[in-house]
Amino acid sequence: MSTKPIICVDLDGTITGDPAFYRGELRGLMSHGYTVRILTGNPSPAHTLQEFDMHQGREYNQIVTVPRKRIATFKVAYMEQVGARHLIDNRFKTIKKVQKAGFVGHWRADPENRR
Repeated sequence: MSTKPIICVDLDGTITGDPAFYRGELRGLMSHGYTVRILTGNPSPAHTLQEFDMHQGREYNQIVTVPRKRIATFKVAYMEQVGARHLIDNRFKTIKKVQKAGFVGHWRADPENRR
């Protein structure tokens, strides 16, 4: 388990919804000692991150892909496994599940994914 605080961030609809904001936000988190992990169901996240000019070591430390089916359950399980405390995600349902499990969930408001 990492001694640095771990924050997980969703890719599709979160980072891709406002890449300029997240580029700066994630750099800031890393400069303040956070470990930033991209936690996504995207089967080719490296390609997507490259499209949005996001780079390992600059905006994030690691990419973690979880199965798309029951994605919220897998995200919670991953957070438990590594000791992460925070998740930023655009899916309201995922945020509710994360919060119910005792983690901090930050919802990137996306009315299309409120369910």
